[in-house]
Amino acid sequence: MNRQKLACLGFVLSIFVCVSSAYAQEAGERSHAQQVKRRIAQLLLPPANDSAQPDVIEPPPLLVSNPEQADIPLGAYVTVLPETVMVGMRAYFGGEYELNLLAGGRYRLLRNGTFVDDSGTYTVTGDQIQFNNPTPNAVLGNGCTAGTYHWQLQGARLTLTAMNEACERRRVEITTQPLYRRDPAAALWRQIGPEGGGVNVLFANGTTLYAAVRGDGVHRSTDNGQTWTRSLGIGGYDTLALTTFNGNLLAGVNFGQIFISTDAGQTWEFTNNGGANGPDIRDFAAVGANLFAATAGGGVLVSTNGGRVWAKAASAGLTNQRVNALAVIGTNLFAATAAGVFRSADNAQTWTAVNTGLSITNIATLAVSGTRLLAGSGVSNGANEVFVSNNNGDAWSVFGNGLAGLGANGTALYKLVVNGDRLLATASGGLLINDGGTWQRRFLNLPANAFRGLAVSGTQLVAGSLYYGVYRSTDGGQNWSASNTGLRSRTVWDSLKAGATLYAGVEDGLFASPDEGRSWTRVNLSQITGVNALRSYNQRLYAGTDDGVYVSADGQTWLLGNGLDSGVSFLAASGTTIFAGTYGDGVFRSTDGGVNWTAVNTGLTNKSVWALTTIGTNVFAGTEGGGVFRSTDSGANWTEVNTGLPRDG
Repeated sequence: MNRQKLACLGFVLSIFVCVSSAYAQEAGERSHAQQVKRRIAQLLLPPANDSAQPDVIEPPPLLVSNPEQADIPLGAYVTVLPETVMVGMRAYFGGEYELNLLAGGRYRLLRNGTFVDDSGTYTVTGDQIQFNNPTPNAVLGNGCTAGTYHWQLQGARLTLTAMNEACERRRVEITTQPLYRRDPAAALWRQIGPEGGGVNVLFANGTTLYAAVRGDGVHRSTDNGQTWTRSLGIGGYDTLALTTFNGNLLAGVNFGQIFISTDAGQTWEFTNNGGANGPDIRDFAAVGANLFAATAGGGVLVSTNGGRVWAKAASAGLTNQRVNALAVIGTNLFAATAAGVFRSADNAQTWTAVNTGLSITNIATLAVSGTRLLAGSGVSNGANEVFVSNNNGDAWSVFGNGLAGLGANGTALYKLVVNGDRLLATASGGLLINDGGTWQRRFLNLPANAFRGLAVSGTQLVAGSLYYGVYRSTDGGQNWSASNTGLRSRTVWDSLKAGATLYAGVEDGLFASPDEGRSWTRVNLSQITGVNALRSYNQRLYAGTDDGVYVSADGQTWLLGNGLDSGVSFLAASGTTIFAGTYGDGVFRSTDGGVNWTAVNTGLTNKSVWALTTIGTNVFAGTEGGGVFRSTDSGANWTEVNTGLPRDG
């Protein structure tokens, strides 16, 4: 279950380490509402040992100053907004912004190294540079089409001054501070793990594999999944669908965005998908020259120009607009919804429900085997089944011997894949394989048991797990091994350096590294649980989890404390007392080193605690919507202290 957690407005997808060995400790919030803020407000953390922070860190000059230079060298030009910039009611959040001037007169504007804020073409004429975005993104808006700037290059310093620019976002991001040409060798941060992550989609195109990682864009592999490299320009989104069309790669993500890549997934840019209006993009399918996209609440989109411009299809008769999957047989287009399967024979203009024989109508995935249409249900807490139709959906029956014999009740299906004569299905309870009409369950001997992505690449199967990254099988699914080199995309809620050991609290547990993040091992907690907060105090280690607080004296053996079984958001200490803030049950304290915990909430009228800290003998609790509370008696009593603070609403 998602829970909220406040630690500025950012989140950590993975741990990064400064070259000077200063480690970042940052925790991320969890609710769906905060995911929007998380996506647009990742903060650039300054080096931890810098006592007087400058507005912009200026690298040494990389170019010889040339006042008569007639063009701007290709490369990445970086600036930092040290704080949020407000323009009217719109906020442009602090962080790193990178202007990439690419070969062929193209540009890309990245935020925090992963988000594409703008892309298109540019031309330089004398001392002027004009940016042109032929397909402005409808969600980001602001009229970001063409804009002209005066430019001046001195050494590595590029200064842009707006001359004729209607795009407020672009103007703020590239003119508020000077830009500096990036030296890749001088990067302050590098990604160190732990390896793994939640893989939503796996997609094979020729000899290249693509893994869509939850919250971390798309990774690609050119060696059968042995090693992975993150694509540029799509990070931070949840990519939910991948396809190829007319030689290009397309990615559908959350918040209704569609990206296109013309270089096999190495870099990405926006398409104009204004028709989506926000619902997540779930799947793609093509009928002739038309490419269709399924949305989670906006029906079906259509593109007639290779996926660069999208509009909502007419979709008369599609009574459920939450479309989970698409499939094509001949000229028939099929849509899977929570209300069953719909068929269109006229390019999504009109639809007809085709559900005869479907005992479960919440359909999550579709697949095609020759002229057979297959449908898998996605009931999260109940019976599920795979159905087959041999007549374009006019009638359905259970496929094979059915899933009931596997004890698959509550095992929601995510993806169906046809592999020769076999049918494969990823599910919340593992991988299901139907060979010769009989279903079998795999992954019984792996720590991972929930899978979503699945692809066939040559003679091997590749599966994406909910937390553990990618697994590969070369023997038809009998045996599996993790394959995550380069895939460091776990959501890290907190990190801690204690002695020579680095700890990382992630969605599904705790990892430890004895060698500065070069290798990681899972810490043995008594159960799989999210680790949200870490603290070292009085020679003990504390881990605040979704199920209470674990304590360890040696980092090897961990015990779960008594009296606290709520999700813990933050940990703080004062004297001999440890405090734990929870997501809905207020504050707890322990006076015996974390062995026993007692609730201390007198006067704490809001028990959703997002932050805790101590100043001397004062304890402060930051709450969700209730402001700040203070205790002067070790948490026994709390008083609201919000004078001068703005209130929600």
